[in-house]
Amino acid sequence: MAIKILLIATLAFICLAIEEDSSQFLKEDACMNLLESMIRVEKAKFTEIFNLRPNLRKKELRDKLSENAFNFCTKQITDIEAHEILRAKSSKLPSYFHLLPLNIDSIHFPEDLSPDKAWPSHRRAIKKRLSRMRNNKMKNPRDL
Repeated sequence: MAIKILLIATLAFICLAIEEDSSQFLKEDACMNLLESMIRVEKAKFTEIFNLRPNLRKKELRDKLSENAFNFCTKQITDIEAHEILRAKSSKLPSYFHLLPLNIDSIHFPEDLSPDKAWPSHRRAIKKRLSRMRNNKMKNPRDL
């Protein structure tokens, strides 16, 4: 009897962990999708930011702003918003750009641009997941 209870409790914890991981993946995918869209759509905003810090390299500044905005987004977004973003057409995404603040106030010197060491590989992993998801949608148009 005790073994059955232990087994049920273990399975419950595993299910909760899987659900929490899938929720985090959902949020990360939605925020990355939103970030990619914002980089394409808001070019003028990025140019304005680059002009505020002419002493910093544009690519490094863009990467650091993206990392900070992504981290903010994954903490603020709800599961419902994440689902809506992943299902939305690209023309509807700008209404969610408020989830990605481009905060330049903390970036003044080249030392401020050093990214989190895990960020580049984490970003690649998320982009791979998004690519697989998009490819699966292309193969199964009925799922849209």
